[in-house]
Amino acid sequence: MKQFYRACLNQSLLETSGFDAFNSFLSDFYGGWPLIQPLVQIRRDYVTDLAKYMKIAHFPLLTVSVSVDPKNSSLYKLTVSQPGWFFTKSYYNDSTIMKAYRDLIVSIAENFDAKNLNSNYTNEVDAIIDLEKQLSKSLTPEQDFAKMEYKEYTISELDQMIPQFNWKQMIIEDLYGSYDNLSNLVITNEEKILVFNLDYIQEAAKIFYNQSQSSNK
Repeated sequence: MKQFYRACLNQSLLETSGFDAFNSFLSDFYGGWPLIQPLVQIRRDYVTDLAKYMKIAHFPLLTVSVSVDPKNSSLYKLTVSQPGWFFTKSYYNDSTIMKAYRDLIVSIAENFDAKNLNSNYTNEVDAIIDLEKQLSKSLTPEQDFAKMEYKEYTISELDQMIPQFNWKQMIIEDLYGSYDNLSNLVITNEEKILVFNLDYIQEAAKIFYNQSQSSNK
């Protein structure tokens, strides 16, 4: 995060590099942005990609964090919960808000020359919004989420209940296994995870998995 923050402070470099630097970052770190690179057919590991987003504190599908154990404040445990989206279910049902949101995505894509790179980009923007709408249906409203009780599962149990995700790979290897300062941290399949809104996570995993498989065809 510090590296990204320092990069944002270099205004002169940002002005001279334009979108080239960001395009390079997208290609190097995420393998590109399919919305503007439809001809790049790379079979992706969606679990690894998701972990990459979470490493920069961006949680598009679910939130994985370390938090205080509600039963014992001297302990810290891994926590999995629904993402803290700015949009709520009611926003996705508001046509005025959705039009403005769609226009914003289209505008960003066009800044990256989507008109010349992908003739189908506006339809793909619509598909992005449709996917978000599907996911939002399982989100618990913020006022209710604060009252929601957690359940505790091991990584092995999560693998059985939500097989669309390789939880060991995502949490142990991709997310926390690459940090030097956590090299002594031992996380096994029997590690207990605090889970909030299991229903959302199960439904989101199915939707995301199906979408990822169709994108990889």
